[in-house]
Amino acid sequence: MSREEFLTELRKALQGRVSQQTVNDNLRYYEEYILTESHKGKTEAEVIAELGNPRLLAKSIIDAENATAEKTTAEPQKGMDGQETASGEYSFKKIKIRIWLILATVFLFVILLIILLAQVVAFLLPVLLPVAIIFFLFIAMGMNKRF
Repeated sequence: MSREEFLTELRKALQGRVSQQTVNDNLRYYEEYILTESHKGKTEAEVIAELGNPRLLAKSIIDAENATAEKTTAEPQKGMDGQETASGEYSFKKIKIRIWLILATVFLFVILLIILLAQVVAFLLPVLLPVAIIFFLFIAMGMNKRF
């Protein structure tokens, strides 16, 4: 496929699906790209083969333009929670809030676990303290007998 054939196919695939400015910009870009790569030592056929099918390339350009057009419209979008939002940032704020809630819940759980352990130790301390004292006394008496 020659450069002219490639550009003609690309123009046909883009015409009427994107703005005329986008058609012109892309045709100019790919023509310059093919010429630049040809000056570097590649043949036009090699460059065009690397670019692939002009219809697939046009589909990518159309999809990119449609995605850009959707982002610039002020229509409400669905957020992560299904609520309508004015921009995608709202859903990211919701995610950040959820992360903070999860962290706060984990922190609260750890604090409650520490409190529970402290209460168990406080409950068992009147029993464990005399047992510990008696245990250490026996150890101390055993050490005195050896020396």
